[in-house]
Amino acid sequence: MDHLIGDIPSDRCFYLPKDIDHDPNSPTFQFEAVCWGLGNLPPSKLFFCFTCDKTPEGDKEYQRCAKCKSITYCSRECQKRDWPRHKRGCFAVSAQRNFVFKCFQRINVDENFIASLKLDLIDQFGDSLTQNSRAMRVFSVNFFILPTNSEDLNALISPDIPISALLDKPMVGELAVSGFRDISDHYKFPVEDGVRQMWQIFRNNLDRLKLQDTLAIAIEFKYLGSRFYVATSGLRSVPRVETNKRRARAKKGRHIYLPRRTNRLLHEFKDSKGGAMRCLLGDEDKKFSRSEWNV
Repeated sequence: MDHLIGDIPSDRCFYLPKDIDHDPNSPTFQFEAVCWGLGNLPPSKLFFCFTCDKTPEGDKEYQRCAKCKSITYCSRECQKRDWPRHKRGCFAVSAQRNFVFKCFQRINVDENFIASLKLDLIDQFGDSLTQNSRAMRVFSVNFFILPTNSEDLNALISPDIPISALLDKPMVGELAVSGFRDISDHYKFPVEDGVRQMWQIFRNNLDRLKLQDTLAIAIEFKYLGSRFYVATSGLRSVPRVETNKRRARAKKGRHIYLPRRTNRLLHEFKDSKGGAMRCLLGDEDKKFSRSEWNV
């Protein structure tokens, strides 16, 4: 069930096509990314039932989950069938979650977003990405709301200030991503059948295109530790990257690793009216940022 196909610009380091041709026999067919929303990232209007894939007739819209407002179902029966899966990621709507998801809807169609993520992924993991191009590599990355005021940020990460003292303090923030986490050990981090199937379809497409050496990866996007989106993509070649002090500190858990290219792109993104994308931090955002810094 491939609901979104990414169209990413070409880049010398990666297999990043400019055009998408759906004929696998065509020399211009370049299948870059199959993205599948696994539960909690709605487009502005959903046109299918998340259980049976049925589509509504005419201008009719299906009912959404009453709690998260994200998933649509054609009937009460389909909602009940899907509940054992959906309840793991179902959450009450909040201003912060709406902000993150609306931002993601905008940035996910930007041609530079996945390219920036890939470069930051290489910065963090370097040569380890080339050890076995046939392996199923899975990475997760957390979105969070980062304070734009340096005093707020310093207070939030300071071990000398109890987090309880900051919960009532208004803090304006912007969308940011923390470092990638390698969750490719399937014994420690079991892969769901749907994600494995999605990755295998992508892997098979690469092989049909005689791109056997291209590394197929799956990236899980999370907010406050809960996954809301999964994408597959490919790395055709990985330049040699030396470990720097920032990566070394991140591995020791002393500092959060902030992917610089992706966060620079997020900082520069504008809303539909041309303004900066900003949101007040919620209590959970503050607690999450504190835990990410391990302080």
